[in-house]
Amino acid sequence: MAILPTRVFDPHPSVVKIEATQFYNINSLTVKLWEELISSNGHTHTHIVSNADYSERDDISDAAIRAVSGKDLVVNSFIPYLYEHEVETAKLRKIEELVRTKVIHLGLAPEDERSIRAALVGIIDNDEDQFAAVLFAAFSKRERFLRRCRDHFINKILGENAVNRVLRMAKIDKAKKPGLLALGDLLNVYAAAIKEAKIPESENLEGGWEQAAMLRNDCVHGHLYFDKDWESALTTFVQFLIRYRRLQEIVCRVLTDKWKRKT
Repeated sequence: MAILPTRVFDPHPSVVKIEATQFYNINSLTVKLWEELISSNGHTHTHIVSNADYSERDDISDAAIRAVSGKDLVVNSFIPYLYEHEVETAKLRKIEELVRTKVIHLGLAPEDERSIRAALVGIIDNDEDQFAAVLFAAFSKRERFLRRCRDHFINKILGENAVNRVLRMAKIDKAKKPGLLALGDLLNVYAAAIKEAKIPESENLEGGWEQAAMLRNDCVHGHLYFDKDWESALTTFVQFLIRYRRLQEIVCRVLTDKWKRKT
């Protein structure tokens, strides 16, 4: 085995894993291994991985078939539905690029991944209602949590009766009723409170929520022009999910167990 450019890792009494660092050495490596193992009734099983972290892998025969048929291994692992239906080539390439660069390997929570997959199904099927419904449901659930927890969270990190002070810090118009704030205002109130309390790990939470709030409103009021907006809408949605998850983690660390159960 030493004559091949390989790395041996994860040894076990009955299993040895070996990596061929060059694609074209796979065949010669497996032949060499088979020759060594045949006398002891051993056998080889070959997989192909798409990156150095081994987070995306598949049986090499399946991967080869996908590659020949124009399937992206990494994208297929996230949304196989894309390759099970006829999709215009230009649109398929856009979806592949978006998933590869703005979704995969971001450490998304399973719930967020499910929402993104469901939105992608709407895009693939040209189903505007499905796409808008997925986004609205995701926004609605997260908005409900933030509204229910707002006053308790603010008072817990800044002291009792701090809500009105934070509303002023967030530059919320006095004419607006605190219980009926728009989503963008609500998120800015949380950001202002977190900044004032100097909570660690809260960077990048201040400002920049406007696009997500506008997307939520477009879904509710029928202003989302699906044919030309789906790509920017999905990008905004993914970015919102990432930032919201960071915000929710901070809120849940502060709140009592009673409030955590409202997520």
